Amino acid sequence: MHDRIISEDAHLVGFQMRMLDKNMRKAFEALQYKTFPDRDQTAVSHGWVVGYIYRHSESDVYQKDLENAFHMAPSSITAIVKNLEKSGLIKREAVEKDARLKRIVLTDKGLEFQEKTMENFAKLEQVAVAGIPKDDLDKFFEVIFQMRKNVEGFDE
Repeated sequence: MHDRIISEDAHLVGFQMRMLDKNMRKAFEALQYKTFPDRDQTAVSHGWVVGYIYRHSESDVYQKDLENAFHMAPSSITAIVKNLEKSGLIKREAVEKDARLKRIVLTDKGLEFQEKTMENFAKLEQVAVAGIPKDDLDKFFEVIFQMRKNVEGFDE
């Protein structure tokens, strides 16, 4: 019965995207845990937040920016920020113009974390596309972008 369900789903786009996402997450988690064995869940679950702060390091990043960027409740972002601060990856700094505001910046440890995380993403990307001709990858991206465009705003 289980095999029949899987074979019926084999040519469904959503099923294959879910399986690819699941496999890539599992592989990335393994890379992160190997790279950061002393860091609980931080290496995996909060990497997106560290990456956001890294990519926006030219401007001030506040907790409200994280709430908006990740569409998360203030309490959820507060928990993540506290965890990252406790891990030594970020620090909160008072802002001159308004002492109530605290900008969020990466520490040296946070920068190192981000650089190693980007290396792990690059490794996984290489593994994922290994043996696939460039023309096939170009076609894959063309198709996946069209699918995203087709689904955006769909509400029937």
